[in-house]
Amino acid sequence: MLNGVKVFGIHAASGIDDVIPRGDLIGQARHFDLILCNKENVRLLARSGLTARSTFFVDGRDDPYLCWQGLVFDHYLKRELLRATPAPRRVKQLSFGIERRYLTEIITPLATNERPIDVLFAMSLETNKCRALYQEVVRCFAKEVGGRLRIDFLGTAERAYDNRSMKALPTSEYREKLRSSKVVISCHGAGEDCARYWETLASGALLLSESLSLVQENPLEGRSHCLYFKNPEELLEQLRLIFLERGVPYCQIARNGRDFALEHHSTLARGAKVISLAEKHIERFRLLELARFLLYNMIIHVRFRFRRFVRPYLFKRSLKYLTV
Repeated sequence: MLNGVKVFGIHAASGIDDVIPRGDLIGQARHFDLILCNKENVRLLARSGLTARSTFFVDGRDDPYLCWQGLVFDHYLKRELLRATPAPRRVKQLSFGIERRYLTEIITPLATNERPIDVLFAMSLETNKCRALYQEVVRCFAKEVGGRLRIDFLGTAERAYDNRSMKALPTSEYREKLRSSKVVISCHGAGEDCARYWETLASGALLLSESLSLVQENPLEGRSHCLYFKNPEELLEQLRLIFLERGVPYCQIARNGRDFALEHHSTLARGAKVISLAEKHIERFRLLELARFLLYNMIIHVRFRFRRFVRPYLFKRSLKYLTV
């Protein structure tokens, strides 16, 4: 039970109060106020006719393309929505954010001067080949500064949450590395909306991220909440600016970024956005129902007036002409 709301799911997971069998999904779904579904269950819900009012299709894929199955719904929430790509009005952006588990797993962020790691480059190079270019830039910077800075390189081996590769960096160790770092570099992975982007903000480290071309509500601003780079040259320039030229107040930027993200991009903020969209749609649905009711009554009234007054008048007029 979260804030008086009971959450059901077809799989046991964090935040789920009760599990309903997949076979009972259609029968049970009619009693829910708000339904969130993904591609796996879209056929069941579409077949049942539950595709309007309070049903949301959630597209959490890494690519920016729309899933045609989701377009049968009145609400389509897309994780990666490009600014340059026009989308139907029903499609809204809903990216990753700071999940509650990030905050509980990272515990309390350390003060910047207590963090032993200056720069952390922790990611799988297999997910996106461009990451290797950025890793080489950071290695060159490490040679440039010699032993004056501690720069850690870690391969997460991806899928750390289920460790299918059997080589994944343990989540607890990864979280502790984030907590112990002053600056964390985040590059695009399978998609632009990388979980590390939000994990870094939750840890209190300065986010040094590859620029995003995605739609974002309340976006993080460069040099206010984080730092961005567009290419390897800009990454090297940002690292020099932070550590060699001391031209960036990165401690303050890191604090600003964490506070801003917790206010606008937390799990609670994401949930509030979905509920707000649902309320607006339901209110619009009620207005449409009211308009239909008024229009129906107006038609009935016109028909009554026609039968009561107009038809007898026309009948009398026709008799008059016939008798002349």
